[in-house]
Amino acid sequence: MTKEPNRQERKKAQTRVLIFETAMELFLKQGYDDTTIEQIVAKADLAKGTFFNHFPTKDAILSELGRRRVEMAEVLLQKEFSVLSSAQEKIICLLEVFGQVNEENKEITELVLRHMFVQMLSGLEQEKQNQKQFILVIEGLVSEGQVQGEFVDNVGPRYVAEIIAGMYFFTIYQWVQGELSNSLRQELLTRTKIIIRGIQTREKME
Repeated sequence: MTKEPNRQERKKAQTRVLIFETAMELFLKQGYDDTTIEQIVAKADLAKGTFFNHFPTKDAILSELGRRRVEMAEVLLQKEFSVLSSAQEKIICLLEVFGQVNEENKEITELVLRHMFVQMLSGLEQEKQNQKQFILVIEGLVSEGQVQGEFVDNVGPRYVAEIIAGMYFFTIYQWVQGELSNSLRQELLTRTKIIIRGIQTREKME
């Protein structure tokens, strides 16, 4: 049985959300680089020390956004994916939903993309964990497809997951740069299907 959070835990969670939402509002309004921690806490009417109780740096707020998107994928697996009959459908659905989220929040996606590579190279563990978790979700779906006979079993699920993840991030980059002729969701759908076709069993291709 899951323990219900007490009053102190609920207040702490609410404060974290307030800091996150205030920061994102300022990032979008005046830019990430021009937004300071002092401005965030002033607008949220909090002490500066409270900020550091929840986020060690300003960059950590963008990592929080990445973590939330990964959590969204996990919720899909537990709920929406339960009505889908194949692993292929689940992978396509996953990429479509992520495409939709990015299209609806392009300014935020640009912020995350701009700082993601810097954060990973600088060793920010949360950002690395976000990417690993995204790959693990896809890897699990590929393994499921192999068990169900949808995909060939002579390829490693991790390799396929990393290829799909690499395609996803590169497509996001092209979209942010304005290099796509189609919508982000259309491009993700087309490219995902090409990868999936390469690992389908002969029976599923016919």
